[in-house]
Formats: sequence, C-alpha cells, structure tokens
Amino acid sequence: MTWLIYIVLAGAAGAHIVVVNIADMPAPERLAAKLWTVMLSSAVLGGALGRMIFGSMLEESNPMPGRAIVGAAGVIAAGLVLGAATAILTGLHVKPAGRGL
Repeated sequence: MTWLIYIVLAGAAGAHIVVVNIADMPAPERLAAKLWTVMLSSAVLGGALGRMIFGSMLEESNPMPGRAIVGAAGVIAAGLVLGAATAILTGLHVKPAGRGL
C-alpha cells in the first residue's frame, strides 16, 4: 500500500510534464509514446527513488508530521527530475519544425 503513495506522488510530477508538452505540441502518434514513457518512468522510477531516499520520512513520521511533508515534497521532486530527464532523452525538448507564426 505504501508503494501506491510513492507512485501517485511521483506520477503527479510526471503528469505535469506531460500536460505542459501536450499544450505545447501537436499530438502525433509518436508523441503519445514519448509522453507515456515520461509518465511511466516518472511514476515508477521516481517512486522507487523517492522511497529509497525519503522512505523513512513518510513511513515513520507519526509523531512528526513535518517530516512527512518534506518526504512527500522530496518524492514529488524525484518524480519531476526523472520525468524531465526522460523527456530530454526522448527528445520532447525539441520543437517540431514548421510551426511558425
């Protein structure tokens, strides 16, 4: 059950990257595959990295809720970093040619 918390928190950061890229580009089929790659890597890998780094802050923070807030922010940041790295690796940072004013 705790894995779901990490996946949802890190996936929220990946969803932000996906929404920004959908609003900025037209949606061909290749773009959909790239966006799903960003979403999956952000959720799964970001969740795993967030659990490794911030797991004790979220799971063992019963008397100290401030640690849980910092841990949740850290998991979201891990998802955002891995999602952004995947977006760059898949080429989402390159704008398509032919879109002029």
